[in-house]
Amino acid sequence: MHAVSRTKNCTQRLRHLTLTSRHRTLQDAATELGVTWGTLNYQLKRIEEAAGFTIIDFGRTRPLTVTAAGRAFLNEATQLLTLLEDRSP
Repeated sequence: MHAVSRTKNCTQRLRHLTLTSRHRTLQDAATELGVTWGTLNYQLKRIEEAAGFTIIDFGRTRPLTVTAAGRAFLNEATQLLTLLEDRSP
């Protein structure tokens, strides 16, 4: 998480990532977030690159699948976002 926290727009990307993990496809998540599929895909790849592992596996013919390492990462991201929201004025 430390390496990810140093990336550009970290908080927004983590919010997008946690929401994406609840969808069947990347396109469904992008539609809900009001961004393009390409934008969401770019954000996911940058987070995975910083983290050093695959968080969400996806393909053209199958639904999104959160990896085991991704599940632990998403739990930590959710906790972090909750703490940040609790501290917001």
